[in-house]
Amino acid sequence: MWWQTLYGAVYRRGLLIWGPRHTWLYVRMPHIFTQLGLRDELVKPSGLPSLLYFNDAVHEMPRNTVMGIPASGSTVAKLVDIHTQARIDDEADQPGIAWVAGVTEMSLGGLVRARYGDQIVDRLVSVFQGGVFSCISDDLGIRATIPQLAQTFDDMASGGEKVTSLVPSIEF
Repeated sequence: MWWQTLYGAVYRRGLLIWGPRHTWLYVRMPHIFTQLGLRDELVKPSGLPSLLYFNDAVHEMPRNTVMGIPASGSTVAKLVDIHTQARIDDEADQPGIAWVAGVTEMSLGGLVRARYGDQIVDRLVSVFQGGVFSCISDDLGIRATIPQLAQTFDDMASGGEKVTSLVPSIEF
């Protein structure tokens, strides 16, 4: 048969035609797969975590992140050094980010590099973003890639709060 399936994906003649990042559609509108004749070809997502290969070992992608930006140093302890972990944990004590509500746009990678360092961008954020946008996070704007984070920054700036937390409480 010229169809092949992989967890959460549909392949036809060896080409990916429906990938894991699109599986939300299966959950919300399964009838589309029936109409296209693909329902029996799709293997439901396994529920297994994404994996990263780093330092000759396989690690689970940290779960407590916003598009790869970690909420605490402990969640990335196996992926970064102790200095980077400390920078993450000390974020709230750092000077505020220069942010004007509704106006400011900046590089996602540039901001995370400035606040957390290269290890977080290179080992997590760009890896996560690259799978969605096919480029490194230094080339992506915050408003375009994480609009909820930009809105949270806008709200903080409008309310006179210091904009510091890269992973505030965001509901997706």
